[in-house]
Amino acid sequence: MKKILIILSVLFYLPVTAHALKMPGGLPGMPGKSEEAAEPAESAESSQDALVSQFKSTIGSILLAQKYLALAFDQADQAAAIDTEISSLEGDCGTDCLKRVVKISGNANDSIGEKLDAKTEIGAEGKANYALALPPYIRGSLSAKDLATAAGTWSKQATSEIKGAGMMNAPKLKKKLSTGMYVASQTPKLIKNWGKATKQIFTYAKASKIDLGKVEGASEFDFGD
Repeated sequence: MKKILIILSVLFYLPVTAHALKMPGGLPGMPGKSEEAAEPAESAESSQDALVSQFKSTIGSILLAQKYLALAFDQADQAAAIDTEISSLEGDCGTDCLKRVVKISGNANDSIGEKLDAKTEIGAEGKANYALALPPYIRGSLSAKDLATAAGTWSKQATSEIKGAGMMNAPKLKKKLSTGMYVASQTPKLIKNWGKATKQIFTYAKASKIDLGKVEGASEFDFGD
């Protein structure tokens, strides 16, 4: 747990930005060339799909965890709603779709958080579902680090390209990059929420004596006292 919390806390306190690596002078054998002057290998439009796919993968893991947590607390309707959004991520999920996914995930996060804070008791079946939630939550939390870096780098490039597109072309380019810009804007807030939820989830697991022995990835973390 400490490893997950350290990663997420660092991401929370560091702004999601990426700065070009600056090297003094030129590279050996390449006078006048520097890392600062290097152009990106791809345009923001070309690399947008990769960023969106990374976002879908990360939030998809969190949604799967939230589905099992909802089932653990007998919230069948919410689990069904989450399951629908997981399926939508597998299709052509554009900006409006992602907005809906983020909203459903946020609602689930709040609802589950209330159950965790209240130390709501669950039975054997609930504990089994709770245990199923931990592996995808671990995966989603850890992948958030790479997502934060990718979103910051892409956002900086996209903003620069939009500014350089000129008054006539900037609105068109901004529209083309709208899904990526939404992902970049949402990532810091989501990581903050996931960081808080991670502590709640593992604190509850320990207090409820949920068997973590067979939970994939759990043995890599020190759950402490």
